[in-house]
Amino acid sequence: METECELKVLENEVLRKIGRNLMALQQVEGLLKTLLIHGSVRSGPAEAVQRQQVKRDQAIRKQTLGTLVGQFITEVFPFQDDAENDNEPEFQAPYFTFNYSIQSDCVYVQQRAAALKLVVDERNELVHHFLPKWTRASLESTQAADQHLDQQHARVRVEFETLRAYLEGLQRGRELLGNFISSPEYVRQMEELWLQGSRVVQLLVEMSRNAVSSEGWVRLDAAGQALWTNAEEDMSSLQAMYGYNKLKPLVVASQVFDVRDEPLSNGGSQVSFRIKRDAEQRPEN
Repeated sequence: METECELKVLENEVLRKIGRNLMALQQVEGLLKTLLIHGSVRSGPAEAVQRQQVKRDQAIRKQTLGTLVGQFITEVFPFQDDAENDNEPEFQAPYFTFNYSIQSDCVYVQQRAAALKLVVDERNELVHHFLPKWTRASLESTQAADQHLDQQHARVRVEFETLRAYLEGLQRGRELLGNFISSPEYVRQMEELWLQGSRVVQLLVEMSRNAVSSEGWVRLDAAGQALWTNAEEDMSSLQAMYGYNKLKPLVVASQVFDVRDEPLSNGGSQVSFRIKRDAEQRPEN
């Protein structure tokens, strides 16, 4: 009678631990989905980003645990050669992209892949194979099942804590990014980047590269005349389009050029510019 009572108590404990482990596995699955959904904003025109994210959210939420693990390893642990995507589509309108990734060596990536693959195996074993192996009328089998579930939970818990740490890192990164985007410095940098890619600045860059002077210096007054010929619309709307009513402050603000004022004998000065040496190393927009 005492053995039967002990068996019944232990049986109830095993049933409780089955539910506990299933919940832990679902929590791991939920963390993977959250990391994948919020860890990547696909490139595209600004007005299309939200629509793309909704589609991504819906697709990820339908995936199996095994598929989630494969996608997570591929996206969050990219190989070094794939860290910068050279296949992003080109858009005429402004666009942005955000990706959360962890750069590490191959050994660590393989360890993470193996550990998450084990979670998938643990889930499949619990859902599909655990009950047929458990003889509920046997005290010995029930004791073994109880011990197995504790060991399984410990292994799954390790992966849960690791993924939770990743998510905390992602959340901190998104918070920092949000704060930066809301800052005056972000506005300044975006305006500078836009200015550097503008038609006027690109034409000035070309003039400096093609300058007769071996050092690339170009007189600003001569450059202005050339701009009126090749970019009349921009020059006639300089204040409205660029925020500057004269060419010199625009050239200085672009941070692309060295600028010098040479005194003249009549008391005036002659302004010249050339592309900065470090700007020569930047890829063209």
